[in-house]
Amino acid sequence: MSNTKIQLIFKFKNIFRSYYSNLPLKQKISLPFLSVFLTIWFLGNFGIIYYFYHNIEQRQLKEVEGIAGLVIQEFQRQMNKLYLNAKLLVGGTTMSKALETGNKTEILKKIIPLKASLSLDIVQVIDKNGNNIIDLRNPILNQVKISDRVVISQIINGVAFSSIITGKEFNNSRSILIGATPIKSNKGVIGGMIIGTTINNQLLDEISTETNKYIVAFQNKE
Repeated sequence: MSNTKIQLIFKFKNIFRSYYSNLPLKQKISLPFLSVFLTIWFLGNFGIIYYFYHNIEQRQLKEVEGIAGLVIQEFQRQMNKLYLNAKLLVGGTTMSKALETGNKTEILKKIIPLKASLSLDIVQVIDKNGNNIIDLRNPILNQVKISDRVVISQIINGVAFSSIITGKEFNNSRSILIGATPIKSNKGVIGGMIIGTTINNQLLDEISTETNKYIVAFQNKE
């Protein structure tokens, strides 16, 4: 501690002593009690405020965690639905025969009506080498470069699944819920199908209705 600070402390002590010594006896007696009372009052109020603030903070945190859990469950439900719809779309022999013969018209006749009725944002049909045969997208995804390399690899290996993938549009990123399944014939895997919906305001509104909570999404910019 510097000499200046020590001098200031002594100066304040001397001022307080001088002030205290000039007080009437009644005030000299009551001043310590008043100091103790004010200290207890301050600490008590501070403790109560801290308790309520901490309590509210904990409740809000638990509520956010609960909402996040509900949103994840709803995403999972949507992905399961996409998975089942993808399996239904490639069921039977129509799709496999059309893919084997390279009949795009027949493939489109089957998937276009279902794309509309299922409110899909993207439908991709690939061949056994992972090349796109059909790539139908809603306008919002026209400029989006989708990271589907891993998805295609899984399909070619005969795996059907659902997941969340990302797409990039300039400096923005989008998240897409997908259902993916291989298309098989008696020769094995001859291609596959990917269907998906973007995580957008409409989907979040549906989840808000289901969970009775207001949900806001922030778009990530890189």
